[in-house]
Amino acid sequence: KDISFSFSRPIQASDGVVISELPIFTVGLTSLAPGARLTCYWDDLHDQMQFLRRQGLEGEDFVVYVGYRDLPGTDYSNSWDIQPLVYKGLRQPPHPEEHSQDQAGEGGSVSTEGASTIENSSDGGGAQGSPPEPTGEPATTAAALDRT
Repeated sequence: KDISFSFSRPIQASDGVVISELPIFTVGLTSLAPGARLTCYWDDLHDQMQFLRRQGLEGEDFVVYVGYRDLPGTDYSNSWDIQPLVYKGLRQPPHPEEHSQDQAGEGGSVSTEGASTIENSSDGGGAQGSPPEPTGEPATTAAALDRT
């Protein structure tokens, strides 16, 4: 619950939309069910690479930070380092409908050629019928750092 997002730099699509300023990222979410997944389309990879090159950002990383709290109140945080340049030259499979599962083997939607996405998944894991285990690392506070 209390899911918040921040970004190391604005994430902007080639059509001018600043993805990192969408309400879901600026306002955050009050909660997300265990195993729920939100996917936000960023841009066509070819268009995005040209846009990043024009902006002087080709090869730059984009870090997405997510903070959240589990039901008992423990704070957690995750970060994802997105590196668009490593996807340069990827090609769409000839029959994308045959490749509609993501890397975790879960059903997904058919992607468009070279699509870049930002995903947030709250797959809490745990045995079937048990409460999900929190993912990520417990958040570190300044007070906790002083004790080490």
